[in-house]
Amino acid sequence: MESLEEFVISQYMMIDKRIEQLVQKKAYKRWAFYQQSFCTTIAYTGYEIVSQSIKADKAIERLDETLRMIDHHIEILKMKQGFWNKFLSSLTAEERKYFHDKYIKGYVCLNKRLDQLATEEIEEISQAIVMCFCTKTEYVEPVELVENDFMGNIDRLLNVVGV
Repeated sequence: MESLEEFVISQYMMIDKRIEQLVQKKAYKRWAFYQQSFCTTIAYTGYEIVSQSIKADKAIERLDETLRMIDHHIEILKMKQGFWNKFLSSLTAEERKYFHDKYIKGYVCLNKRLDQLATEEIEEISQAIVMCFCTKTEYVEPVELVENDFMGNIDRLLNVVGV
């Protein structure tokens, strides 16, 4: 069975495919949006006959928000890919071959030192991404709640949301 660390490393090894998928998804979302009919139709609701249509302003707003989210995700993945490629280039050819064989080709091989090294690098990449893309208000330390202290927990939660 694959551990969580191995799964995450395999995701980083195939990050370029994920970027390709997101670029294709973005193109599909745009294509699908313009394939729908913007004409009005007549519908029977059970009580009356009404005219229905797509509210273009809301639909365009949703499309724009979706495309911006996909772009943001692609930007994050490209940054992760850059850091990951820099990490891989710092390794010897044999060490890179280990990662390729294990996580791309699916061969069964074990090198705990390299897996631990990759896991530590992924943690550093994650921290860099958080520091780069999250504002101070988005990154909040977890709140520790105390059992049987209802009012104290309410105060802690209110402090977090700034009330």
